[in-house]
Amino acid sequence: SNPNLTGVSIGGNNLEGPIPPDFLKDVDHNMDIKIDLSFNMLTGAVPLTLDDFTKLDINLVGNGIDELDDIFCDNAEWMAGAVQNYGCKAILCPKNTYNSRGRQIEDTRVCKDCDPGDDAPFMGSLTCRSQGLLVEEKIILTQIYDALNGTNWVKQRKWNSDDPICTWFGVGCDGDDENSGVTSLQL
Repeated sequence: SNPNLTGVSIGGNNLEGPIPPDFLKDVDHNMDIKIDLSFNMLTGAVPLTLDDFTKLDINLVGNGIDELDDIFCDNAEWMAGAVQNYGCKAILCPKNTYNSRGRQIEDTRVCKDCDPGDDAPFMGSLTCRSQGLLVEEKIILTQIYDALNGTNWVKQRKWNSDDPICTWFGVGCDGDDENSGVTSLQL
């Protein structure tokens, strides 16, 4: 409820779920605001309520964002003016594209298409994933299960099943779908 807020830096904090529609609602929409929400586990769409801001620099890369409405693409003063030059790509690279910064901020670093067989299921990806990696991850997890006597684990729900590895107990992934890559194990 601070109308004079000009910055929030909470990147890399494992924040989960969608960005609430009332995020920043009491902040002066005409101020130059910098928000860092990068490298969390945020999902869903960027709330349309943020379109009310005149000058917003919001870093959303490295999350599970899967929707950015075209309404944001004409906010010329967003992202330090980069939206005027690159449209929504200045906020987040589209799905199945990538950039080393997860967005385009200059002519020489465009959002590139993933190679055939690779994907980037979320917006703002820094790299593309190989579909073969998912098979390798399942093999590695099965080896861990066998080496650590997994049949005797108290909690072993779905391990070594045909279910997606991201549904196996204690396996953390970079998204909610079955094509997500493993990012953590909590055994």
